[in-house]
Amino acid sequence: MQRTRPTFLQTLIRSEPVRVAQLAAGFVLLLVAPVIATIPQPIPIGIIVFGFGLALILKNSLWARRKYVRWQHRYPRAGRITDMGMRRRRRPVARVASAPVVASNDASPPLGRDVVSAATRD
Repeated sequence: MQRTRPTFLQTLIRSEPVRVAQLAAGFVLLLVAPVIATIPQPIPIGIIVFGFGLALILKNSLWARRKYVRWQHRYPRAGRITDMGMRRRRRPVARVASAPVVASNDASPPLGRDVVSAATRD
């Protein structure tokens, strides 16, 4: 399979100066968002501007992405809300099917039960 050459626009978007400019624009939007939020408006434009700035920063900064992922792991409920706000879908967690519990006389805990329930059985 042959690789296709990237278009001029794709090359321009991936270039270092454009990436730095997008990162700077993201920081500017983050700084301007609270100022815009203080102006009385019928819709929360400050929150929208903050979201655009955060999206630009997360797209162009590896350090910011790492911090964001750590923050999501520390505060999973807030991470779900921000994912919903950015319209990102979370990957479903693979659940392991439990094995059927078979009655036996050995002292080992039955398969498919967690350690606490196995330790407190009769």
